[in-house]
Amino acid sequence: MTKPLFVLFAAVVAAMGCRRSSTEACDGVTCSGHGKCVVIRREPTCACYDGYRPDGPNCLPLQPAGVGTALPGPVPSPSPAGPPGVTVPPAPPGPGADVTGEPPLGRLCSLVLQALVARQPDGQTDLATEAKRDAIGRSGAAIADECRAFLQEIGVAPEAVACATRTLEQAAQEGITLGTLGARDPEAAACGEQWKLTIEAQVDRFQQLLQAQRERFGVAVFGFHRQYGFGGGAGEEFCRRFVAALPDAPPELLRPAAEVPDEWAARVRSCGEMVDGYDLRPLLRWCIVDRADAILAARSVTPCEPYAAPEELDGLRQLVTTLLALAPVAALAPSPAVGGQ
Repeated sequence: MTKPLFVLFAAVVAAMGCRRSSTEACDGVTCSGHGKCVVIRREPTCACYDGYRPDGPNCLPLQPAGVGTALPGPVPSPSPAGPPGVTVPPAPPGPGADVTGEPPLGRLCSLVLQALVARQPDGQTDLATEAKRDAIGRSGAAIADECRAFLQEIGVAPEAVACATRTLEQAAQEGITLGTLGARDPEAAACGEQWKLTIEAQVDRFQQLLQAQRERFGVAVFGFHRQYGFGGGAGEEFCRRFVAALPDAPPELLRPAAEVPDEWAARVRSCGEMVDGYDLRPLLRWCIVDRADAILAARSVTPCEPYAAPEELDGLRQLVTTLLALAPVAALAPSPAVGGQ
């Protein structure tokens, strides 16, 4: 089976999860033969190939939106994907003879950002991808500068830059994903493997880049994230992920094909009714679910306030206050010590 293309940053953390230091956690996890086992937060999960979604240790075929995966009741549609007129720094002319290598690196980084904001042909969406588009739309030039600086620092080989540029251009021209292109084109797949090895060799520096982006934007623009393939899209994902962070929540909440206990299905429906009408940009919605544990522990929106513009703070605070009603204070209180233990 041809492996999907791991070009540059878009899925490279998935590749890093399979380094030798993490093989123990992935022992016996085959991802049904349709993905790679990766370790995220010390837990094995599946980075699935195009057309498949993770479900525990398996990769299952994606179902069309709305076919047998959504919970009963209304779940809101996600807020618009980023601000109107999302722009990415234009790619400079093709690779030239500049001895600094800046023109080819600039073009490559621009193509990467364009790929990240492009809509997928299947129409699937998820919160992290929408948050990345949000960050790129607001800070595309700064992100492109970080990309170029990182590639210069790790000394990427010119042939790797050239093959990635050709691959990204071809995928963009044909309107297909990198995984689709890599599955049919051995040269593109080989280019992806070359990039995977390059980034694996610089994993510590790459992790620093991701953490810096996370602190600055609230999301790591370049990096792997888990896609669940919910039939209701990012709106359903928002409510399922937040409810899944509540005490004693069943793991079925994050398994689209699993049956969810009625009590928890009702909480997801309540969440959908609560958030309907709150027009927050995707980055803030992502922050709420990405930092749900911290928000629930503090019973406050404080973990997400740094990523909100002044005009967004009131709406963000109101939404989080509303969502906290799903988790009574008593349910979040730590258990008292018993018998001096």
